[in-house]
Amino acid sequence: LERYPNAATRLTAQYRLGESEYALGRLEEALEAFVQASEQAADLDIAARATLRRGETLYRLQRLSDAAKVLEALAANKDLSAEIRPGALY
Repeated sequence: LERYPNAATRLTAQYRLGESEYALGRLEEALEAFVQASEQAADLDIAARATLRRGETLYRLQRLSDAAKVLEALAANKDLSAEIRPGALY
């Protein structure tokens, strides 16, 4: 990400970095990566996945009202794939 900040795959890499940090239990770092990916991605699938993981990470951090806001907004989007929306509703 630092070496190629303008690469076409940067936001996919940012999302995957968030997944790696989440798996390692580094939730604050994961949240930062998911926020960047969700707010900057032009690819709606990456943005939706990053937003879902952002909400899940906020939940794990016990920031429940923040998690609820993110997940409720995501769940209200009826245009999301059948794979993403149920996760937001759960």
